[in-house]
Amino acid sequence: MKISAYCTYPVKSIVEEVAGVPPFTSPPLTIQTFHQSGEPYDALFLSNIIYFRLHGLPLIPNRWFGEDMDGNLIAAIGREHIQSIKLLPNTVVILANCYGAESPMVQDFYNVGAAVVIAGSGPNYAGVNVITGVDLLAKEIITALQDNHSAEGALLLAKRKLLFKSWQQPNRDTLGFHIMEKIP
Repeated sequence: MKISAYCTYPVKSIVEEVAGVPPFTSPPLTIQTFHQSGEPYDALFLSNIIYFRLHGLPLIPNRWFGEDMDGNLIAAIGREHIQSIKLLPNTVVILANCYGAESPMVQDFYNVGAAVVIAGSGPNYAGVNVITGVDLLAKEIITALQDNHSAEGALLLAKRKLLFKSWQQPNRDTLGFHIMEKIP
């Protein structure tokens, strides 16, 4: 099972621990350098599980943003990138981005072949130095998928594990994550 991830630069080490693979980061990748063929494009999208931990902004729903070490936001990927790909069969996409559930890119992923897109509404809390919140949920989902659970079963199992830690705000927020509905 091939896993890939794309995240903001400051959380690179956390996302690598969550996904078990070195993630692509923005920066150095930006919307201008994210080509539609070759690396990193093929390596990111030709995976069975794709984990995104970029910034989503409700007023700019067609773009997700990276972040440099000074806190500057940088456009990292746009709808046009998603709309021009073909995913592997049965690909599971996990969106940790803020406002991921409201993003039009959810439907774009389904349109290009995603079997399942898991996302949550609102700020989708996570840590910078410790695995918590949506990162912890993603780690549990990835582990369950690797153990041959269905996407539905993996999400349920992950949420059950976090239920006992839901007294912490970042973990409580993850209980609102769900499999997004595909619009036919």
